[in-house]
Amino acid sequence: NKMMRNIDRPPPGDPTGSRRSQVHPELSKKRSAYFESEFAASNRDPDPVKARIQNEAIVMADLRTNVIIKDEFSFITDLSYNLSNRYQRPISSIVINLNHGCCMMFGGSFDPAYTLTIHALPCLVQPTTNKRNAALIQKHIQETLGVMASRGYVRFVATPEENVAVGGRTIAAEINETGNAMVDDKPAEARKSAKSNRRIGVKVSSS
Repeated sequence: NKMMRNIDRPPPGDPTGSRRSQVHPELSKKRSAYFESEFAASNRDPDPVKARIQNEAIVMADLRTNVIIKDEFSFITDLSYNLSNRYQRPISSIVINLNHGCCMMFGGSFDPAYTLTIHALPCLVQPTTNKRNAALIQKHIQETLGVMASRGYVRFVATPEENVAVGGRTIAAEINETGNAMVDDKPAEARKSAKSNRRIGVKVSSS
């Protein structure tokens, strides 16, 4: 019958589909890594100098909770690696300030809760990025801190490049200075290349 065709995948509700996804768990990880790279690429600046500095810019997280964390060093380390993965930057570009065991009323009760404020460059706190990171970061905190996402408050704060300073200069100043230095170096390299070409030409003509 020409109206019929072979089905090369299980119909909806077939349990073989779920078994197949469990047999290949690495597939979901590869997909997640792909989408992470796509999110990062969409926010990347076309200027290579600016993009490099932005990719190394610090992301700072301020976490406050009424839960007493026994191993705070392990907790901060795990959260640092999670944020490093979320914002696609080295662990050296992550700063975390932890205040635990504090007095906190959340939603009218003193049950376990937390607030998390993330400061990052505007290109890192876009609506689509925030939507994805909010779910994944709160899932991580629920697994490590044991507090439900409904008892957590996350705030993403955009910090413009001219309002963030490291090493005595703002990110904006670092971008401008690095860009100007590269422009100043180009004529010198061009002159050096021209001189070497002239020397080669003289040697060839003399032979």
